[in-house]
Amino acid sequence: MTIVTLDYDSATSYTITVTCTDAINPVTSSRTINLADDKPVFSGLPATLSPARNDGFQTATLLCTFSVTDANDQSISTCLIQAPMDIFFNLVPGTAPTFAILGQSQRDVVRSVITLLVNVQCVDDRSPANTITETFTVPLLDEPPTFVSGIPGTSPSISDSTVMATSLGVFTVTDPDTTCSIMSPVTSVYEITPLMSPADPQKPGI
Repeated sequence: MTIVTLDYDSATSYTITVTCTDAINPVTSSRTINLADDKPVFSGLPATLSPARNDGFQTATLLCTFSVTDANDQSISTCLIQAPMDIFFNLVPGTAPTFAILGQSQRDVVRSVITLLVNVQCVDDRSPANTITETFTVPLLDEPPTFVSGIPGTSPSISDSTVMATSLGVFTVTDPDTTCSIMSPVTSVYEITPLMSPADPQKPGI
């Protein structure tokens, strides 16, 4: 018996013909062997991403790599991040059968939950029925806000008459899902208005 690699893409079945003889009377019999195209298999995709990601605006940072192995189709398997997580994460093919997962640049991940469940789907392009899906978890950390530029120690002098919408100063914070409020001394006289930083959307101005 010879062990060989059978290629479903080359032939979906093989017919074997066997002839036997007693040196006088030959007999022949044939049998068809059908091949099944095995599904690809994930390798190296973590169950939980480590380290955890900070919430807020993401950058195009490499998060992990994984492989999709298939006995005969590893060079034609394609993968994608399923919606809705595809707006936060990007999947890039590398040298077959390797794929890389990156954070989508300038996407705001707000920590409304403590983890994100990301579904990765891969398919053997020559056999679309051979689709596999794997889920991995992305833990999120609630990054505390910090002042990028502080509140001015003093503001320009203003008239003691009625003043409407006069800017007394501007400051920025690092966490885009931060809310700020006036604590003292007179909360009804002053207000904080959120602004989008023209230079860096991760640093909203106030």
